[in-house]
Amino acid sequence: MDEDKQSEELVVSNRNTNLIINYCKKRGVDPGTLLEHLGYPEAYLTNPDQWVSLPIFCEITKRARKAFGDDPTIFYETGLQATTEGGLGALEALKRLIGVFFADAKFLVAKVPSYNNYFNKTKTMELIDITATEAIIKIQFHKPIDPVYDFNSGPLVKGVLASIPRVWNLPPAHVQELLLEYDLVRLLKQHFSIFAEIKENLLYIEGVVYGRVMELTKQYTHAGYVYMGKYKEVESEGAPRGILITKALDYKSYPLLIPGQIYNAPYFILKVTWEHASYWKRLRSFFSGQLMNADSYLSEIEGKADRLQSYARELEDTIRERNKIIMDEKQEVERLKNELNNILSSHLPPDLVHAMTSHKLVPKRNNGVVMFADLVGFSKRVHATEDFAPLLRDLNRYFGLANQVIKSREGWVYKYLGDAVMAVYGGYKANEDYPHLALKAVESAQKIVLLVNEMGWDIRVGIEFGDFIAGEIGHADNRIWDFLGETVNYACRLGQHAHTNEVLLGPRLMQLLGDQISTDNRTLTLKGIGEQTVYSLVDIRR
Repeated sequence: MDEDKQSEELVVSNRNTNLIINYCKKRGVDPGTLLEHLGYPEAYLTNPDQWVSLPIFCEITKRARKAFGDDPTIFYETGLQATTEGGLGALEALKRLIGVFFADAKFLVAKVPSYNNYFNKTKTMELIDITATEAIIKIQFHKPIDPVYDFNSGPLVKGVLASIPRVWNLPPAHVQELLLEYDLVRLLKQHFSIFAEIKENLLYIEGVVYGRVMELTKQYTHAGYVYMGKYKEVESEGAPRGILITKALDYKSYPLLIPGQIYNAPYFILKVTWEHASYWKRLRSFFSGQLMNADSYLSEIEGKADRLQSYARELEDTIRERNKIIMDEKQEVERLKNELNNILSSHLPPDLVHAMTSHKLVPKRNNGVVMFADLVGFSKRVHATEDFAPLLRDLNRYFGLANQVIKSREGWVYKYLGDAVMAVYGGYKANEDYPHLALKAVESAQKIVLLVNEMGWDIRVGIEFGDFIAGEIGHADNRIWDFLGETVNYACRLGQHAHTNEVLLGPRLMQLLGDQISTDNRTLTLKGIGEQTVYSLVDIRR
């Protein structure tokens, strides 16, 4: 790919970022927290007629989502305000001009693909079909952009499309995603810390079937033959396939998986439907208050829109040249920074990654829940076989399952010790909700035992709550993040003494859990600790 094309594809208009910034600002979020340390002044990033690189846009969306509890619904709501709260810059006049001349939602929806380039250079839009109250739109990312990387723009586009009828104060349009270009397994892992896998053409999420692999078939439209959501059982080798969702899954308040959707498709297909309204109803809604002479008003607006379009084209040419210079200097830095963050984020909580990369970590005493989960008999199997590749595949699958189960329940995997996993819940901030984290740790252990048993393996788990020293430890040239203290040793010893497929809990953890679980008591002598009363998990009381 030549450099001009690559640079252009990675550019996103600040009309998008400005919508997000305005939405957050009106709801009490300081814009400075979204825009700091991005290499651009705030005045530039809030100017809707400027452009930024895709990595910077994605970083802004990531920060905005974090500010609202990691709920991607905020991007749909942001897009939904696009035609009422403003933020489109020069396109504000264009929006009004189209509304005055045609006063028709069908016309405005039909124009969305042609005005796509005013908002981004990352994806194409194509109108497949349209009627008075319904449209089918095809969206596809330019190569080599990974749709999963830019996931947050998806709900934003849906919101903008839904907002179109609101130009005339009509109810929002309904937007259905029939096909989605995202790689679903990676999307769930990278954006939601949810473990999913495909086995025998079925989609499993933590052991539950949520979909199945189907063969896609094309349908005839005015735009030719297009994949539109029609499918059949897999028959042909090499034929395009997708994952048909059969069970709903919500993340926070966002409908993440909806039955009937098809993921891993060649592109996105959106179906947009809106309420039909008479011409006079739309006109009355649009022209509220006193009207100017219609001919002079329309002539004036049309002239201004022409001048704004000409200015916008010249400005975009200038910005494209400037962005190419900036991108050449920043892309390598962004790549290295993202690589580092991705490596750290795959193991550590976001707050901890930020502290590590900003040199704000110092050893200190904190409380937390520590869990050790150790496969039974793995070492013997390794020594008893010459073909160890299947064993390593099982081990890696176990690590993947454990990691996603733990992360999805507010813990994080600190390290892998041979065939064991050490996980921590809390431990790096003061005054956390320890009873809540204790229950999440027990839920994780129960789920891990179930999933490991389904693999044909056995496991032992030990969990305890207490204090320990956590922080960066070691020589200045070779420092590591580590935990020190009796709580860590106690949890480790519990794991060593647990029976096959047993979860052993320490006394301090039991004080936090109270009557939320049922247990059996046991007395053990733990090395270096002495005789202790410990608790074998029977079940969680729902």
